[in-house]
Amino acid sequence: MTRERIYLLATLACLALALWLFEALPLAAAWCVVLILFWGAVAPAILTFWASCVVVHELGHAMAALGLGFRVRRVVIGAGSPIAHLRCAGIPVEIRSLPVAGFVYPEPRGRWFVRLRFALICLAGPAVEFLFLILVLYGIDSLRESTPASREICVVFMWATVPAFASVVQSLIPWTWRMGSETFSSDAKVLLLALFSRRFFDASQDMVAQIARQTKYSPEAFSFVWEGLHTRDWSHLDGRTLCWKLRDRALECFSFKARETLRSWGVERCEDFGEIVYAMVEAGWVGATERDSVRDFDEVYSFDEAFGATVQSDTRAE
Repeated sequence: MTRERIYLLATLACLALALWLFEALPLAAAWCVVLILFWGAVAPAILTFWASCVVVHELGHAMAALGLGFRVRRVVIGAGSPIAHLRCAGIPVEIRSLPVAGFVYPEPRGRWFVRLRFALICLAGPAVEFLFLILVLYGIDSLRESTPASREICVVFMWATVPAFASVVQSLIPWTWRMGSETFSSDAKVLLLALFSRRFFDASQDMVAQIARQTKYSPEAFSFVWEGLHTRDWSHLDGRTLCWKLRDRALECFSFKARETLRSWGVERCEDFGEIVYAMVEAGWVGATERDSVRDFDEVYSFDEAFGATVQSDTRAE
């Protein structure tokens, strides 16, 4: 039995136990039946509460990331086409048309216990959402024995149990799904990768290919820049410094074939490095300060001179 299947069985068992302890299992089952039989009537209420669950869920991720020393580069609420952009506490927030999913881009400021901290961030979203579910169930239980008028209000609370419970369950099941050209992974899937994958903090090939398809550059070019962009202490690099670092790395990796390899990827000048970096900025992979500009990459050096056979790796124009 694979690790993911064991995790799935344990997750379902814990959820069933939690519902049984809170005497909510019959309620959840009953409302699942109502959801199936009367979907057309309850869909607006379900989608409204589901959107609320998504906001609460992503808020949990973002707050945990900030509390654990990560930099939150971007928060996305929903899936599909963007309909609004705003900033909350200095963090870019993107609102999309379908309120059925969301994600947060956290970037570690240091490497200490980075896997454990990232795992806690993954768990924070479902945990906050589960607390939201408990509060809803507590409200139902408190109002159920009150006056007849309050029982009618209680029905409104019941609508929240279905999307909240379903959202918690799907986030704790390790799976991946596609919506249009985007790939989404559940919190459980990302959690397992964070704990057990050696290359988790490298750029994933799916994400690389997804961004590269929108540019003239190959996925290899994005992976090369991504790996060169991150220093051991995850410090910020300006455009000029990054160009020289990528030049040194190309000579180290490809020697006299560095120029030929970069050309095969569509990279023929420093400005191409800038285009790749800012494509990743637009996608939320990396961040840029107000002082950064794509113009920082203009004419840092000539590829003909920088990748000549006799050029020394420490020769740089200041």
